[in-house]
Amino acid sequence: MQSQPITNKVNLLDTETIRNTLQRGSTILLMGPTGSGKSAFVNLLTKDEHATTGHDLKYEVKASTYVDPQTGISVRLIDTPAFDDERTKATDTDVLETIARFLQEDDTNVNGILYFHRISEARMGGPVKKNLKIFKEICGEKNFNHVRVITTYWNLIDEKEGKGRESTLANGPFKALVKGGAKFVRHDQSVDSARSIINDFIHHSAFKLKIQEELDAAWALGLTSAGRVLMDEIEAIQKKSEKETEAVRKEMTDAVYRGDDEKLMEQERQKREEEVERILEERRKLETIRIVKGGKSPAKEKEKDKAKDESRKKDAESRKADRQVKREGKQKEKQPEDRSVPFPGRDKKGRRQPQASEEQGGILVVRREVSSLLYDMVDVIRHCSKAGADQFGRLGKLFGALVGLAVVNGVALGVVVGLWFSLFAATKRVVVGGSK
Repeated sequence: MQSQPITNKVNLLDTETIRNTLQRGSTILLMGPTGSGKSAFVNLLTKDEHATTGHDLKYEVKASTYVDPQTGISVRLIDTPAFDDERTKATDTDVLETIARFLQEDDTNVNGILYFHRISEARMGGPVKKNLKIFKEICGEKNFNHVRVITTYWNLIDEKEGKGRESTLANGPFKALVKGGAKFVRHDQSVDSARSIINDFIHHSAFKLKIQEELDAAWALGLTSAGRVLMDEIEAIQKKSEKETEAVRKEMTDAVYRGDDEKLMEQERQKREEEVERILEERRKLETIRIVKGGKSPAKEKEKDKAKDESRKKDAESRKADRQVKREGKQKEKQPEDRSVPFPGRDKKGRRQPQASEEQGGILVVRREVSSLLYDMVDVIRHCSKAGADQFGRLGKLFGALVGLAVVNGVALGVVVGLWFSLFAATKRVVVGGSK
């Protein structure tokens, strides 16, 4: 089988289509197993000399931008991590979640998909088969016509042998893709070859992948078609691990009777049980992860709500503490000032303390009472003035003083009359006492 030639069927007179494409740009998704040439392809177009090719231990989606020199159209190249990559600590669930989350949170519709495969590999191993199987479910059969199978590393194989492998792939593992409209394209690791492949998608309409439609319907990741591939694999591994764990337990029982090393058997049992637990954890993740468009996943929304609740509690506690400080401050302001220092001879309330000689004689007693009363009147005016200043500033201070003065004047008349009678009575007692 020969690769399909790439032809760019664009009507240059259709200015409306070209203008819309220029405005929105294009997005192309790159997928395939580790070492198939995805990153090298991107580097050819973006001329990123510092980019890694097949040696990066991170599992992340990398978005790069390429501007077509002929049309000026901006193309986003989405390089995705591979499944079953033993170099990283990422599980297949982690990789699928990473890809799905990028597509959903970025709300990315693609214009084309490139699936990379090394033509130099004589046989398709387990990881290569797994990547292809998951890829088909992520893409969806109805979108196979937007797929180009990019065969790479032709320089490492004889062309005749390469053609035979290409035909075998098209009629074997990739048969469903070819039947759905996918095309094989050879890439010779040159810039012109890469640009030619990209130009085939520039004016294609954007579309949603199958996994995006499933996630938009609020499906858990494990219920999507791609997720089911992982779930089936997990179930098979789980059954196998449980049988092996049971066999180890039985072997331990027999080892006790034979006197074998019980410690080694116990370590093997723990290892098997940890493997089962890891598998169960992967299954729980697939069953619970939900990713919706715009990144508003239930898990993230729950985390945001929790953060908001904690923030509200902190704000409430802060406001409560502020109110407490203000109350304590006001209570301190309300407490009478200690005027014993600035006014010697007076108590803490500002009343003058009588001397020993003043404790005798009616006139001296009256004098002490009048002095204390006058001080209390002045104190009333001062407090009214201060209260007014606290509420209304300088004008309030003046207004408060006037109010205090009015109160004092109102009381003063009655007090003066009372004092006059007291003074009269005291004077009378002194006169009468002296005559006697």
